Amino acid sequence: MEILKEQIRDKENFIKRMQRSSQVFEEQVETTEKVYEQQIKDQEERIRCMKEKLDEANKEIYGLKDELEKSQLDKAELQQQLKEMDQIKRSMLISIEVLTEEIKTITSQFESPKERREMRSVLKYIKCVAQSKMISDMSIHNLAFKIITFCTIIENIIGFC
Repeated sequence: MEILKEQIRDKENFIKRMQRSSQVFEEQVETTEKVYEQQIKDQEERIRCMKEKLDEANKEIYGLKDELEKSQLDKAELQQQLKEMDQIKRSMLISIEVLTEEIKTITSQFESPKERREMRSVLKYIKCVAQSKMISDMSIHNLAFKIITFCTIIENIIGFC
């Protein structure tokens, strides 16, 4: 019987050790669970922050994309305006050449004061038209100024004839 009591005590001690080991294991599991839960919360917070940054970056990208599209449209519009201005410039240069030839022809043909007065009237008319164009369309300001100057020179030439 003594042996049995001893065995029972041994078994009870073993059970107590096992219970303590079990309790320690449970505490370790709880601690590990808390650590993992905290890590999950930290990861979720990082993901949330990254998502916010991504959303901000996407908004910025869309804003830049809109600005790029607008600047491309502005560029195309400016190129079109430049083409139109070049066309106007070519037309006015051709007009100047035609006027120059006409003035040469006319100045060689008039000799009387009456013819000179008529020529001055034509030149004044041309200057008035050029001045009105110069005021109404700033893109041809320099060209219109050249026409006015040219007409003034011709008026002076006629005055000396």
